[in-house]
Amino acid sequence: MSVGVVIGYGENVSHAEQNVRLGLRKMKEDDKASILVIDEQQSITTKLPNYEKRFFKR
Repeated sequence: MSVGVVIGYGENVSHAEQNVRLGLRKMKEDDKASILVIDEQQSITTKLPNYEKRFFKR
């Protein structure tokens, strides 16, 4: 199971929601779990998780 997070910024709530929708469309294209941050100029920053930290060594 993979989970993605989208954070959208904007000059107002409507603009921020538009940026979140842009991020969701972008995330749909990529099948890796990630965090997308979209700023006011619709620049997208992608943060991929470090999968090595998810597993515990015994």
